[in-house]
Amino acid sequence: MGVTERDEPHAGGREDSARRREDLIRETFDRWSKGDYEPWTEAIHPQAEVVSQLVNRVYHGYAGIREWAAEVLDSFDEWEAAIAETVEAPGDRLLVIGRVHMRGRGSGVDLEVPCAWLFDFLEGRMARMEIFINRTEEAHAAAGLRSD
Repeated sequence: MGVTERDEPHAGGREDSARRREDLIRETFDRWSKGDYEPWTEAIHPQAEVVSQLVNRVYHGYAGIREWAAEVLDSFDEWEAAIAETVEAPGDRLLVIGRVHMRGRGSGVDLEVPCAWLFDFLEGRMARMEIFINRTEEAHAAAGLRSD
């Protein structure tokens, strides 16, 4: 079956959607790196969840995101995420691979570790973020992808 003019916008629309999701995540990480942890309503769904395996807890909605950010800031003087790559995953998901730099609030210890974030999207906004600190292979599996 050949590609028709009608099919082309659909394919471009999917690529545009993936690019938009990646842009939303990059902008959100940039805001966090600058200390702006207020949920960005354009990018984050009101029923969003943050799954933190560091504290074995799920945070719900904008209030939960604020609480998660406050707990991160209580533990670390510095917290900055760097994105190395993004990978589209099955469903409306995006896997982000990178590193996180943290400095312990009480200890002053600097840590830089590999990290992955698995994002689910709903209505064009982030609806779930699962954090995989130092477990990128596990993140690939959770996303239904093979790690290379």
